[in-house]
Parts: sequence; C-alpha cells; structure tokens
Amino acid sequence: MKLKSENGSAKVFFNNILTSQQSSKPFNLATQEKKLQIMSFVMILRGDNVLLQQQIQNNKIDLQIVATFKLKANWASLHYTFSLLGRYHLQIKGKS
Repeated sequence: MKLKSENGSAKVFFNNILTSQQSSKPFNLATQEKKLQIMSFVMILRGDNVLLQQQIQNNKIDLQIVATFKLKANWASLHYTFSLLGRYHLQIKGKS
C-alpha cells in the first residue's frame, strides 16, 4: 500500500478568531516508513482583550485547533482519496 499526503494545514483560534496558520508539505509514506513533520506556530493573540486578560489572570489560555489533511492511498489497482479533519481544544497553563 502506498500512502501520500497531498497537503495539510492547521489553524489556531482564540475566541473564534484566527491567530495562526501553518501548512505541511506533501510527503510519501511507505508501509515500513514512518515520518513525522513538525509544525511550529507563531501566535499573535488578538481579538477579545478582556477575555485574554481574564484567562491570563486565571493562569490559563484556551485555544482551539483545526487541522485538515488530504491523503491519497493506492493498493493494487484501487485508488482512494480522503480528507482527515481534526478539532482539538488546547489549554495552556502556567505554574502557580
């Protein structure tokens, strides 16, 4: 089976406002090969400053992450194309 990543992206939201976005480069993934691509984000938190200030005072920041990836799979004469969608809630806490 051959698996190929066509494209992918991840977006980070604070209070439903896009704060950061990162795309991944296409790559091939053979059956025996495992590959991890690291995505790094530079975030500028903007939007509801009052909510951000409250969350910082409570020693935590809540973020939402939406990731989408388009993949192609070939197995013998069968060809599949599918999309993966992930939604995540990330809570960043500091030490008290």
